[in-house]
Amino acid sequence: MDDTLPPFFTLTQVAEKYDFGYRSLRAGCRKRQIEHVQFGRTIGMTGVQVQKLLADHTVRTVREDSLAAMRANRDRRLEREQRKALRSS
Repeated sequence: MDDTLPPFFTLTQVAEKYDFGYRSLRAGCRKRQIEHVQFGRTIGMTGVQVQKLLADHTVRTVREDSLAAMRANRDRRLEREQRKALRSS
């Protein structure tokens, strides 16, 4: 066996390890909302795909969201002030 190949996990293994619903995983794969590998009728995921699934469903903290919103508001305010200054020049 080639050690450079990523490990392959069945949907059952992923569901049990991460406490996901098997039916939800299967439905997400069927609808092509979750990246997966399919060999015939066997559906599974590589380690990289499992990591991507976890990253895609990670909920960011309120603080990070608040900081991002504050920065965006600050940037918009600065742009408005710069445009106003250019018009009055």
